[in-house]
Amino acid sequence: MSFADFLSQYGIIIILVLLLIFMFWSSRRRMQKAKAEQEKKARETVPGAEVLLQGGLYGTIVEFDADNLDQPALV
Repeated sequence: MSFADFLSQYGIIIILVLLLIFMFWSSRRRMQKAKAEQEKKARETVPGAEVLLQGGLYGTIVEFDADNLDQPALV
């Protein structure tokens, strides 16, 4: 069996496996970056910090409880 025969039989499978590995690696890296950015934002969330609200308005945090994240911040 020559190399060309091997590639003709298993080439597509090898390419698909490499693509899957790349996709998992890429999504894991993207999730790690998002997590680091979220942690950075959580550290910067202190009373007096300016924030952009969902509606596009800017506000200043008045009160924030870092221990109880279920309770929203007062803006």
